[in-house]
Amino acid sequence: MADILSQLGVDQTFLVQFAVIGLLVLVLSNLYFKAFYRLFELRHKRTVEDQKAATEILEQANQKLAEYKKKINEERVRVRAEIDAAVTEAKKAEAEILGNARAQAKQIMTETQAQLEVHGQQIRQQLSAQVPALVAEVIDQMSLIGGQTK
Repeated sequence: MADILSQLGVDQTFLVQFAVIGLLVLVLSNLYFKAFYRLFELRHKRTVEDQKAATEILEQANQKLAEYKKKINEERVRVRAEIDAAVTEAKKAEAEILGNARAQAKQIMTETQAQLEVHGQQIRQQLSAQVPALVAEVIDQMSLIGGQTK
Protein backbone atom coordinates (compact mmCIF):
# COMPACT_ATOMS: atom_id res chain seq x y z
CA MET A 1 0.00 0.00 0.00
CA ALA A 2 2.95 2.27 0.76
CA ASP A 3 4.25 1.61 -2.75
CA ILE A 4 0.95 2.62 -4.28
CA LEU A 5 0.81 5.76 -2.16
CA SER A 6 4.35 6.71 -3.12
CA GLN A 7 3.58 6.06 -6.80
CA LEU A 8 0.56 8.37 -6.55
CA GLY A 9 2.65 11.00 -4.84
CA VAL A 10 0.71 10.80 -1.62
CA ASP A 11 2.76 11.43 1.49
CA GLN A 12 2.18 12.63 5.06
CA THR A 13 0.94 16.03 3.92
CA PHE A 14 -2.03 14.40 2.25
CA LEU A 15 -4.11 14.33 5.41
CA VAL A 16 -3.24 17.93 6.17
CA GLN A 17 -4.11 19.02 2.63
CA PHE A 18 -7.32 16.95 2.77
CA ALA A 19 -8.28 18.63 6.08
CA VAL A 20 -7.47 22.10 4.71
CA ILE A 21 -9.53 21.46 1.56
CA GLY A 22 -12.39 20.11 3.67
CA LEU A 23 -12.21 23.18 5.93
CA LEU A 24 -12.12 25.47 2.87
CA VAL A 25 -15.13 23.71 1.39
CA LEU A 26 -17.07 24.18 4.63
CA VAL A 27 -16.12 27.83 4.99
CA LEU A 28 -16.55 28.68 1.32
CA SER A 29 -19.81 26.78 1.05
CA ASN A 30 -21.25 28.90 3.86
CA LEU A 31 -19.93 32.15 2.43
CA TYR A 32 -19.68 31.72 -1.30
CA PHE A 33 -21.61 28.67 -2.44
CA LYS A 34 -24.74 29.50 -0.43
CA ALA A 35 -24.97 32.78 -2.30
CA PHE A 36 -24.74 30.89 -5.59
CA TYR A 37 -27.34 28.40 -4.42
CA ARG A 38 -29.63 31.26 -3.48
CA LEU A 39 -29.08 32.83 -6.92
CA PHE A 40 -29.84 29.52 -8.59
CA GLU A 41 -32.96 29.06 -6.48
CA LEU A 42 -34.03 32.64 -7.15
CA ARG A 43 -33.44 32.20 -10.87
CA HIS A 44 -35.36 28.93 -10.88
CA LYS A 45 -38.16 30.48 -8.86
CA ARG A 46 -38.38 33.46 -11.21
CA THR A 47 -38.32 31.20 -14.24
CA VAL A 48 -41.10 29.03 -12.84
CA GLU A 49 -43.11 32.07 -11.75
CA ASP A 50 -42.61 33.72 -15.14
CA GLN A 51 -43.75 30.54 -16.85
CA LYS A 52 -46.80 30.38 -14.61
CA ALA A 53 -47.54 34.07 -15.25
CA ALA A 54 -47.10 33.55 -18.99
CA THR A 55 -49.43 30.53 -18.84
CA GLU A 56 -52.03 32.54 -16.92
CA ILE A 57 -51.76 35.43 -19.38
CA LEU A 58 -52.09 33.00 -22.28
CA GLU A 59 -55.17 31.43 -20.68
CA GLN A 60 -56.68 34.88 -20.13
CA ALA A 61 -55.93 35.81 -23.73
CA ASN A 62 -57.57 32.58 -24.93
CA GLN A 63 -60.60 33.29 -22.76
CA LYS A 64 -60.85 36.82 -24.16
CA LEU A 65 -60.48 35.46 -27.68
CA ALA A 66 -63.26 32.94 -27.02
CA GLU A 67 -65.45 35.74 -25.62
CA TYR A 68 -64.77 37.94 -28.64
CA LYS A 69 -65.50 35.08 -31.02
CA LYS A 70 -68.73 34.37 -29.17
CA LYS A 71 -69.74 38.05 -29.30
CA ILE A 72 -68.84 38.25 -32.99
CA ASN A 73 -70.96 35.17 -33.73
CA GLU A 74 -73.84 36.59 -31.70
CA GLU A 75 -73.59 39.87 -33.60
CA ARG A 76 -73.45 38.00 -36.91
CA VAL A 77 -76.61 36.12 -35.98
CA ARG A 78 -78.30 39.35 -34.86
CA VAL A 79 -77.28 41.22 -38.00
CA ARG A 80 -78.35 38.29 -40.19
CA ALA A 81 -81.74 38.31 -38.45
CA GLU A 82 -82.04 42.07 -39.02
CA ILE A 83 -81.08 41.67 -42.68
CA ASP A 84 -83.59 38.85 -43.10
CA ALA A 85 -86.28 40.97 -41.42
CA ALA A 86 -85.44 43.91 -43.69
CA VAL A 87 -85.54 41.68 -46.78
CA THR A 88 -88.88 40.24 -45.68
CA GLU A 89 -90.20 43.75 -45.06
CA ALA A 90 -88.94 44.89 -48.48
CA LYS A 91 -90.57 41.89 -50.17
CA LYS A 92 -93.85 42.68 -48.42
CA ALA A 93 -93.60 46.31 -49.52
CA GLU A 94 -92.73 45.19 -53.06
CA ALA A 95 -95.70 42.82 -53.13
CA GLU A 96 -97.99 45.56 -51.84
CA ILE A 97 -96.70 48.07 -54.39
CA LEU A 98 -97.04 45.52 -57.21
CA GLY A 99 -100.54 44.63 -56.04
CA ASN A 100 -101.53 48.30 -55.98
CA ALA A 101 -99.97 48.84 -59.41
CA ARG A 102 -101.83 45.82 -60.80
CA ALA A 103 -105.07 47.05 -59.28
CA GLN A 104 -104.53 50.51 -60.74
CA ALA A 105 -103.61 49.03 -64.13
CA LYS A 106 -106.72 46.84 -64.02
CA GLN A 107 -108.86 49.82 -63.05
CA ILE A 108 -107.36 51.92 -65.85
CA MET A 109 -107.96 49.09 -68.34
CA THR A 110 -111.53 48.69 -67.12
CA GLU A 111 -112.14 52.44 -67.39
CA THR A 112 -110.51 52.52 -70.83
CA GLN A 113 -112.60 49.57 -72.00
CA ALA A 114 -115.71 51.29 -70.68
CA GLN A 115 -114.74 54.52 -72.43
CA LEU A 116 -114.01 52.60 -75.64
CA GLU A 117 -117.35 50.86 -75.33
CA VAL A 118 -119.12 54.18 -74.83
CA HIS A 119 -117.15 55.77 -77.67
CA GLY A 120 -117.92 52.73 -79.88
CA GLN A 121 -121.63 53.08 -79.04
CA GLN A 122 -121.48 56.79 -79.91
CA ILE A 123 -119.75 56.02 -83.21
CA ARG A 124 -122.31 53.28 -83.98
CA GLN A 125 -125.15 55.68 -83.20
CA GLN A 126 -123.61 58.37 -85.38
CA LEU A 127 -123.05 55.84 -88.16
CA SER A 128 -126.59 54.46 -87.74
CA ALA A 129 -127.91 57.98 -88.07
CA GLN A 130 -125.76 58.66 -91.12
CA VAL A 131 -126.29 55.27 -92.87
CA PRO A 132 -129.72 56.10 -94.35
CA ALA A 133 -128.38 59.41 -95.72
CA LEU A 134 -125.29 57.64 -97.12
CA VAL A 135 -127.43 54.89 -98.65
CA ALA A 136 -129.66 57.52 -100.24
CA GLU A 137 -126.64 59.39 -101.53
CA VAL A 138 -125.11 56.18 -102.95
CA ILE A 139 -128.42 55.33 -104.62
CA ASP A 140 -128.63 58.84 -106.08
CA GLN A 141 -125.04 58.57 -107.33
CA MET A 142 -125.77 55.18 -108.88
CA SER A 143 -128.92 56.37 -110.49
CA LEU A 144 -126.97 59.30 -111.95
CA ILE A 145 -124.29 56.96 -113.23
CA GLY A 146 -126.97 54.55 -114.48
CA GLY A 147 -128.84 57.36 -116.25
CA GLN A 148 -125.71 58.54 -118.01
CA THR A 149 -124.80 55.12 -119.35
CA LYS A 150 -128.21 54.59 -121.07
